[in-house]
Amino acid sequence: MQRTRSLILETAADIFASEGFRRTTVRDIVDQAGVNLAAINYHFGSKEGLYREVMRNVLQNFHAEKIPVIDLSCADAPDEAVRTVIRSLMAKAEVQAPLAIGPPLPFEVPRLILQEFMSPSGVLDDLIDCEVKPHMARLGDMLVPLLGPKATVVDKIMVGFWLVSQCSAPPRAMGLLVSEPGGALADLMAMTEELALAGVKRLAEMIAERNGAAVA
Repeated sequence: MQRTRSLILETAADIFASEGFRRTTVRDIVDQAGVNLAAINYHFGSKEGLYREVMRNVLQNFHAEKIPVIDLSCADAPDEAVRTVIRSLMAKAEVQAPLAIGPPLPFEVPRLILQEFMSPSGVLDDLIDCEVKPHMARLGDMLVPLLGPKATVVDKIMVGFWLVSQCSAPPRAMGLLVSEPGGALADLMAMTEELALAGVKRLAEMIAERNGAAVA
């Protein structure tokens, strides 16, 4: 049973990534997976239920691979804690170049998300609260040494989203634009670290200003 379920999920992920939710039929999936139609209904209830589970797996795998889990209890200073998070995020960013940093994303992940953005099914919106925001808030929790105790859950989610985007895009862009990044990639990552740290500090100031407190 579990093997059939996993096979359906893997097959559906490939087809959904290629064709999108609306253009994919259940017949496409069962034919390629070599299972019968009843298996879809048994394990997932419907095409929509299958798509939701595929998207849930994609988001869980993405966050497990890309969002660091770091013990910052030994950090000597807030800046050091934030730098540790920033470096870990950048180290997990995909680099399409000879100098690879971390494992690449599974091919179906960006394509599935892109398909959902281009032709929304509503499933991703439903999964944001349970599969995205908690991970961003957890990332924000790591930055509390600098954000301060007044940071709200919304603050942490906002900082998490912002930091992931800042630390993920530059290494990928360098890998695409420079065939032999070498020292250029190291320079870019150092610059990204400084800019991201400055951004988090500014956000901390905004949080403190909002709460009528001064940042030390």
